[in-house]
Amino acid sequence: MKKKITYAIPFLVLLVIMLFTGNQQAFAGLEDCQKCHGTVISDFAVAPPAPADTCKACHEGFLINEDHPYPSWTAVYVPNAGYFKNSGSIATGVPKIHSYHNGKNTPANSGWCRNCHVAADCESCHKAVTHKTHGSIPVDSLKKYTVSTGTGYSLKPISCSTETCHGFYSTGVVINRTDGEQLCINCHSTDKTGHTPERLEPFHNSANQTLRLGITENVISCEGCHTGNLAVEHKLVAQELSQPEDTECGYCHMASAKLPVQDAVQVIKTVNSGLTDITMKNANRSCRVCHFNVAVLPERPAEHLTYHKAVLSDNLDISAGAHSDCNTCHARTNLLTKIEDLARLPITERKYDCFTCHNQETGLAPEHTARLDGEYMGLLDVHPGCATCHTPGTNAAAKVETIALQVNNGSDYSCTECHFGASLDAGHTGEIDSNCTKVCHKPVLTEEHLNNSITQAGNADNPLNCVTCHQSPNETVKTAVVTGNTDCIACHDVAHNFNLVQKIPADIPLYAGYQWSLPQPADIWSGEEWMPTGYEGGKLLISNRLIVSRETVWNYYQKQMAANGWTLPALELNEDSFKAQFKKDRRNATVFFYGGENHLTSPVLPDGYRLEILYK
Repeated sequence: MKKKITYAIPFLVLLVIMLFTGNQQAFAGLEDCQKCHGTVISDFAVAPPAPADTCKACHEGFLINEDHPYPSWTAVYVPNAGYFKNSGSIATGVPKIHSYHNGKNTPANSGWCRNCHVAADCESCHKAVTHKTHGSIPVDSLKKYTVSTGTGYSLKPISCSTETCHGFYSTGVVINRTDGEQLCINCHSTDKTGHTPERLEPFHNSANQTLRLGITENVISCEGCHTGNLAVEHKLVAQELSQPEDTECGYCHMASAKLPVQDAVQVIKTVNSGLTDITMKNANRSCRVCHFNVAVLPERPAEHLTYHKAVLSDNLDISAGAHSDCNTCHARTNLLTKIEDLARLPITERKYDCFTCHNQETGLAPEHTARLDGEYMGLLDVHPGCATCHTPGTNAAAKVETIALQVNNGSDYSCTECHFGASLDAGHTGEIDSNCTKVCHKPVLTEEHLNNSITQAGNADNPLNCVTCHQSPNETVKTAVVTGNTDCIACHDVAHNFNLVQKIPADIPLYAGYQWSLPQPADIWSGEEWMPTGYEGGKLLISNRLIVSRETVWNYYQKQMAANGWTLPALELNEDSFKAQFKKDRRNATVFFYGGENHLTSPVLPDGYRLEILYK
């Protein structure tokens, strides 16, 4: 008889220890469950089993010991817990623990084995079970089952297995109550057991405002590219980022979510708890609640930022300024094809300029011709880029909106609508030696060219006017105008029978140790293979050769150019050479570093490496 009893004990031991482990996990997850389910589950309290008090009652002593064999194993002793199949048995999870003690194991119906191998009494392990009202169904009646106490078996009520709670110890634990609701913390730990897609769906469906693209049949919304269910959409994002399973839950819930997001989710839950209209509930979960709300997520999704950046037009944000809302572009049938073509491109290739849409083909060609001194001139010749006039939030952009109304009403406009008075003089203040202005010259170019009777005495038959400079065919003059260079030497390289040399701009750093040439006209090298386009009228500085490292020289220019306000749109960085293109406001510069002949990277000449700096 003793041997029969000992057969049953390993199963009970496993059960008790697993329950101990599982309930510790369950309590650890209580706070997380409350994030979504409120505090209802706090009304159900289960103290964790103490192995020394509960497991050992069956798993040690005469009921189970080292002489309690199983066909393929012999019980081993786990300190302070009792005899188990192996030392790791005590870590078995809750569902398996319950299944081992549900009375359906092999010897449960055989003689004395039933003393241990029928269903185990819940109170054999859970000594401090407190059943309060749980959810909407209080425990008001208890069914009786044949259970084992470790020393015998009998009919008695089992509080954990009434029909309104668990059912009775089925494998994996039944988590649905008869009313369709489910318990969680008392049976499974902190994973997503029970959070099936079907159950999550109604609490994560969203609805977003739709946008009609010019024609009623062409409607788009966030769902045009994204899944309307937030749980599914966020899971796809997590998978794309190769993040662990269930990471997406932490985007919005639990401590891993950003505090503003947690607050936004709580507001949604609070508002929706008082609603019955499903459509309104879904609308309250729209993407814009978080993704386009700077108070919640200040950074906009990279996808949308890229869609609305005219990368090739000074990175202008076209979602602002004259583009007052989505329909400015998306409600135009003549732009549908262009917008669709851009949308199909990968982000890295989705580069366009303003003229992608603003052209003759679409009927949206801009009017970039203004009156000046009775003549008409093209603005693109004297303004370096779209941002000069169209940067949202600037005075220039506001003036452009006014001018656009004039043009739409059939009127033209003049340069002086933007350029006049003090601002005009400030933009024409020349860089000139003070000795030159004592008698002959004036420091303001407009005064010098238009109103200086001394220097303009010989121009009576062909007086200078604004067009003289601003429509000049001379590349040097055009460069000075476009870059805003008001140094007299930028245009006049000879004066009073002396050759004049322009100073090297203060924000063009020269690497120490090299000897440098005077600024040379870049046009000398025009058409050569190494010469980049866009430097007509620019200058070139050439160094001698030195034995220096590419890394040291590049680190210097990277830091110095950034400190001087230059940005780095393009870089070709090799082991022994680099070509770096910089941009600052209207100006451009390119720094070359190479060791071979005529801009070749190799073979490196014995005298070392040369630097050249193009600027305009």
